[in-house]
Formats: sequence, C-alpha cells, structure tokens
Amino acid sequence: MSEPDAARERLASTLRAAGDDVDLAEAALLLAAEEYPDLSVRRWLAVLDDLAEAAHPWVGSAAARGRWSDGLSRFLFAELGFQGDVEHYDDPRNSYLNDVIERRTGLPITLSVLYLELARRCQRHAEGVGLPGHFIVRAHEADGAVLLDPFNGGVRLTEAECWARVREQYGDAVPFDPRYLQPVSKREILARMLRNLKGSYLRRGDLPRALRTVETLLVVTPDARLELRDRALLRMRLGDLRGALGDLDGYLAGPVPDEEAELLRGVRTQVDALWGRRN
Repeated sequence: MSEPDAARERLASTLRAAGDDVDLAEAALLLAAEEYPDLSVRRWLAVLDDLAEAAHPWVGSAAARGRWSDGLSRFLFAELGFQGDVEHYDDPRNSYLNDVIERRTGLPITLSVLYLELARRCQRHAEGVGLPGHFIVRAHEADGAVLLDPFNGGVRLTEAECWARVREQYGDAVPFDPRYLQPVSKREILARMLRNLKGSYLRRGDLPRALRTVETLLVVTPDARLELRDRALLRMRLGDLRGALGDLDGYLAGPVPDEEAELLRGVRTQVDALWGRRN
C-alpha cells in the first residue's frame, strides 16, 4: 500500500468509527498526511492543544464581558497574526491544516477549522457556515449567535453583509437562500476542503494529485456521483483505462442528463477502443 493510500485508509477507518461525531482536526490532518507522509497527526493535535491553552485567558476575559468570540479572534488574528492568504489564495498549502498553523495563513475554510477547533478546546460552541464561495463561523454567545469571518481577521458579519458578499461574487446568478446560513456538518467541511484542493491541483495541471484528492473525496462522500465521473476522466487522462471504464460504467448506471450521457458514452467508446488495442 502506498503512503497516500495508507493515509486514506486511516481516514476511512476514523470516519467509520466516528459516525457523525468526526474529530474535525484529526480528519483534516489525515487529509494532509496524504501530501506529507511523515506528518505526525498526534504532534499537530498537541500543537492545537497548546494553542487552545494559550487562548484560554483571552477567551475567558472576553467571555466575562459576554463576547468570548472577541477574545479568540484577538488571540488568533491580532496576537498571533493569522490571516487570509490574499496574494497566493490558490496555493495548495492553504488547504492543509498543518501548513496553515505553521505559516499562519490559509483559506476561509481552513482558518475557520482552526477557529472551530480552538473554540471547542476552550469549551465554547461554534459552527461552520458554508456560504457560496466563502466560509465563515457562527459563534454562540450567552446572548445569541454571531457570524464572523476568520479569513478577514474575525470581523463580525450581519446576515445582510453575508448576502452582499454572495451578490458581490455571483451577482444574480446565485439567489440568496437563508439555508446558506445554516451550519454544515464536519463531513461537509472536509469535502469542501477537498474540493478546494482538487480545484487548485487541476488549475496547476497536477493531475496525479487531483486524482488522489478525488479518491479521498469519495471516501468522505461515497455518494458524490460527480466525483465518480471526474475520477473516470482523470484516470483516462493518466492512462488508467481499465479504471476509467469502471468509473464511467458506474456513473452512467445512475441518473445522468441526456446530453451528458451521450457525450460520456462517446468517451467510453473511445476508451474501450484504446483499452482493446492494449490487449
């Protein structure tokens, strides 16, 4: 078993054992272990524990004033200098939690994961919120919930400001839906991290890493049929014709729009012909 496959199997085992109660930090670090085979998940969990211990006084003093999230935001973004990576947003390292902690910069979702995990270790309740094109946090205070943006220094957001950000990015193409402000599950967070990473590798033309990421996505979200399709196309481009045929058959066995199905059946015919010439 290759080292990435071993890390993926550890992730699969962890997810099976955890059910819905996934340890988000551990799972995120297991994603990183596919890229960094020597990564010690235990060591980085200990780093998070140490950060949380250092954050306790900040959270406690702010909580006394009814705003524990202010204290955690000041600790992370003012005291430690964590910030969103605006200049190199597409850098794959921004999707790996160990790199984010070490470099103190990352994507909205990885900085949110860091915030969520420190909040949990400080016995505070916070949730991830997956807006289209952006990821934020809902922190539960004594007097109600507040929305905040870890990518932008933990600034607080109103619902109207969230809506404005979606419109700024997508215009009228994505009508705002109140469900966008609902919390997302830990598995959904992991899947979104992987989709970000997949896109980053595809834009770089790094097909082997893109394929590896899709395979991990199918571990986290086994029913993600579009990932099955994309794995077929990546396998085809990388010369794994037999694997591509299996994935195309699996994808076409389910509901597929007519136009896409016709296109993919044509692709399958071509792949089958290439496979036949090999044998």
